[in-house]
Amino acid sequence: MYVHTESNHPATILKTIPENINRKISNTSATETDFNEASKIYQEASDRCGYNHKLKFESVNNRDTSEKQRDKRKQTRNISWFNAPFSENVATNIGKKSFKLLDSSFASGSIDGTIVLWSTQSLLPSRYFNTRSDYEGADHLYPYSVQYMLPIQQRYLIAAVGSGFSLYDTITGRMLVEKHFAHLSKIQHLTFVCDGMFLATCSEDGSIRLWGHGLKPQENTDWCKDPLETFLGMSVEELKQMTGNKPVVEPVLMGECLAHSGGVQMLVDCGHEGIVSCGMDTLVIVWKNAELQRRCRNRALQEKVFCMSGIV
Repeated sequence: MYVHTESNHPATILKTIPENINRKISNTSATETDFNEASKIYQEASDRCGYNHKLKFESVNNRDTSEKQRDKRKQTRNISWFNAPFSENVATNIGKKSFKLLDSSFASGSIDGTIVLWSTQSLLPSRYFNTRSDYEGADHLYPYSVQYMLPIQQRYLIAAVGSGFSLYDTITGRMLVEKHFAHLSKIQHLTFVCDGMFLATCSEDGSIRLWGHGLKPQENTDWCKDPLETFLGMSVEELKQMTGNKPVVEPVLMGECLAHSGGVQMLVDCGHEGIVSCGMDTLVIVWKNAELQRRCRNRALQEKVFCMSGIV
């Protein structure tokens, strides 16, 4: 059974599948008779998947000639390519939009914990964050490795470093937030959830934790509309005016979600409705805001019970 011709795959991949099958059988067949005998089941499987390619034996001389032609077409320069995940359902040019956001720089993280800010013009490092000399750790587990990074406003960068996370200002080089040992194991993913009310982190320890600045939602001021401002409890303008090397905020654990029996690999924000998580236990779990759901149920019940003329 092969990938069907009507599946959601790039056309170049679908085109090369029958050619690769033909080449594989030819390489393992000594004669054309052996090829014809062995290719029957492959031809049937290829036909069922919608391919019109007829498997044909290729002699050694023909294969050598085709390989030489492919060698002539090889690039002699070292070129870096970015291939976005393919999907026929996506109409947007993801690569173009992504690099448009990275007109000046982009960041990369490493197993040694180092975060490098690169210039898109020269492809040279412009700034380093979180450089460590003891990056291997006592048991060579690399406790400061960078698993995930989240850019914000094309200036700030939140990175999952080991079992904690940090927030950096890529322009000034300051570390604005640092939280050590936010989980018992390394953090796999982090994102703002509930319209920026919390920073959610998920870890190999199977837990999801929600972080904030400690204030109740109703105490937030009117300018708290951006997720970063809501998380820090201050406006971006106030953040830019602050000086010093100390972190501006100490993140407070606001809640914890426990249901996965294995590591949690990714989170998806669904606004005030809640979040979705997926883990190594093959489960996809939808987490709802209990308080919001209670209010929605009460509102729906009131609409059913009350009307403009009174109770019915």
